[in-house]
Amino acid sequence: MKISIIVPVYNVENVLRYCVDSILNQTFRDFELILIDDGSTDKSGEICDKYALNNSNIVVEHIENQGVSKARNTGIELAKGEYICFIDSDDYVDKEFIKEMASKAEEGFDFVITAYHWTKDYNNSTIKNVIYKDDEIYSVVDKNNLMELSNLVLLSQPWNKMFKRDILIDNSIRMPEDISLGEDTVFVYRYLSCIINDSFCVINKPLYFYFSNNANSLLNKYREDLFDTNVSLNKYLSKEVKKWNLSDYNNQLFFNSCYYRMENVLFNTFRKENNLSNKERINYNSEVIKSYEFQYWVKKSSININPIFKIAYRIKSFYPIYLLQKLKRVN
Repeated sequence: MKISIIVPVYNVENVLRYCVDSILNQTFRDFELILIDDGSTDKSGEICDKYALNNSNIVVEHIENQGVSKARNTGIELAKGEYICFIDSDDYVDKEFIKEMASKAEEGFDFVITAYHWTKDYNNSTIKNVIYKDDEIYSVVDKNNLMELSNLVLLSQPWNKMFKRDILIDNSIRMPEDISLGEDTVFVYRYLSCIINDSFCVINKPLYFYFSNNANSLLNKYREDLFDTNVSLNKYLSKEVKKWNLSDYNNQLFFNSCYYRMENVLFNTFRKENNLSNKERINYNSEVIKSYEFQYWVKKSSININPIFKIAYRIKSFYPIYLLQKLKRVN
């Protein structure tokens, strides 16, 4: 069984070797490594070419810079393996990463997830291990466990998973290239819609090393378009989740996650990169709170919302929340 490993590459000349070397050191040998150089302006593309010269199972494709979704989609088109894995170019994997997931795919699972290390450097300095169940090595799960996995941040990303290539191709599942945040979650959810009535496997061994550089994360930067982006993302995901016929409990967990995205818009407004005055920020957030989309997810949520937030949502003004946050900073 051949596996295709897709790595989108962009300006990672100083750390790319950690990723590629960890893949070349896999105990499972029947794989192709597809490196997609997404228009790098440093020496990343040259490094990819050098690896390909010395390894016949490496394919390199150089494309114009169009973002990670286009790079991953290019990899899907080139892939020849029965199953596909994605690895980010600033991450790295355990030597058993492919072997463990491939063994579960051979047992008949069309979707395999592995736990992962959240690390801050390349010396295995783990921030935390993200694991589904500590008391099981392998967990067979179904749609009734999906939102539990989502809450643990095991579901939304493509890089700790193995996908069946035929399912991706036959159902035209690709990374959406029209959104720049949450596109990988949309991809995973679309895939799940095709296998939602089947069981899949979670490997409770952290075999993937997710490198988190918080300063550069899109999740930690001010985004002027975050309201529109999260409104679109909630719509994308809701469309898929409606197909799944989840239990009331799992639906509620999903609704809560949609509310948290909307709440995050309010805090995004006060990131230091935003040049608006405090008055302008308060006015902007008040308009967000007044919006149909925000109020919709507040009503759908079952979260025990802070009483001050409840007042703000009821009177449709951000000012009470602003005062609360200001008092917290003083104390």
